[in-house]
Order: sequence, then C-alpha cells, then structure tokens
Amino acid sequence: MFEPERLERPGVDMESAGQDRNWQLLMLVILTALALGCVAWLVIDRWRLLRLSTAGVATKIFHQLRRHGKRLRAPSTMEIQLMNFLRLSSSV
Repeated sequence: MFEPERLERPGVDMESAGQDRNWQLLMLVILTALALGCVAWLVIDRWRLLRLSTAGVATKIFHQLRRHGKRLRAPSTMEIQLMNFLRLSSSV
C-alpha cells in the first residue's frame, strides 16, 4: 500500500497549527451562536409585542424605556418635578 509522506515544513509545528485551527473554529462557533441568539431575541420580542393589544404594547414599551432609563441614571419626570419644586422653593 502506498502511504503518503508527512510533509514537514521547517519552523512550523504541525500540532500547534492544528490547535490554532481548533481555536479559530471555536471562536467562529461562539460568534455564530451569539449572532443567532440576538436575531432570535429580536424576532421573539417582536412576536410578543404583536400579540399584545395597543394599550399592552404601550405599557410594555414604557416599562422597558423606564427600566433602561434607570440603568442609565436618566432622571424620571417625578425627579424633574421635584428638582423644579426645590429650585422654586429655595428661590422664594
């Protein structure tokens, strides 16, 4: 039987080259899974919103915006009213 010779390149370790390919494949799989997960999240969220009534959608979006605003430390309307009240009462 004919056995092909293993080609050796000077200065290249074939085992580490195979490991490099494994890392590249692993990173490709992880990035693909993340991308598919993001797309699935967007599709499912849109599907959930389409099933709700108009008032339900408005309430849901309002709560999402409010939650994200708290994370960003954006002042709510109540905080703005309180700041205006304190500013007006201190000037009197």
